[in-house]
Amino acid sequence: MNINYKLYKFMKFKKLKLIVSTLFLLLFSFIAKNASAEVANTGKEFYVTFGQNTNITSVAFLNGTTRDTVQMQLRVTATANAQVKLHFAANAALDTTFSVAQGQIYDYTLTYNQAVAAYCGLAYNVNNSASYLRSIQVTSTAPINLVALNVVWASIEASAIFPVEKLGMNYYHVGMTPAASNSNGFVIIATEDNTKVDFSGPVTIPSVTLNKGWVYQYNSMQNPTGTIITASKPVAYFQNTTNGVV
Repeated sequence: MNINYKLYKFMKFKKLKLIVSTLFLLLFSFIAKNASAEVANTGKEFYVTFGQNTNITSVAFLNGTTRDTVQMQLRVTATANAQVKLHFAANAALDTTFSVAQGQIYDYTLTYNQAVAAYCGLAYNVNNSASYLRSIQVTSTAPINLVALNVVWASIEASAIFPVEKLGMNYYHVGMTPAASNSNGFVIIATEDNTKVDFSGPVTIPSVTLNKGWVYQYNSMQNPTGTIITASKPVAYFQNTTNGVV
């Protein structure tokens, strides 16, 4: 009788462990499945620009043969066969479309004129459209991942671009210490018209109102690290130290 009771308790304990282990495995599988499905930077619509790299205010060459060359690339990977369109806010005549196969890593190098249209070498000036019409709207027929590469002699910047549906309205600027004669700043792109952007922090920055595709670039020798950026509608935000010291 005592042996049967011990056997019963043992079997009951083993059954309980099996149930707990099964529940744990199911929970782990659920988390893993949803974590893999939720890819934050995959989407069909993006906004991107290229912030100032070092102290170069304009694109001089695009041949890779001189130190003042600025080259810009968009790296695309697709989850399915996709048609990707680039729309340039500065000049729709520069728009282009290309194909990316499922699983392919495709590098698109901007032409000289496209690079000029997308490079932020000037600080924002509401009276000068050349300072704010600097964005590229990237749309795709299938979900893609997008990375922007900004290359100049001895300096490369890379940004993982988030799709419009993943963008926010509140950001905290964490900059890098700039090298001599460079600056610490950020770039903002509006995704909708009449987007009001406010700034609060260690440096006084006036509020701005941006329309869809407009770019606001702030660069300063002052240190804006700690600036809180609050927008009335979703915006894309990029940290842009022109040449950071690591």
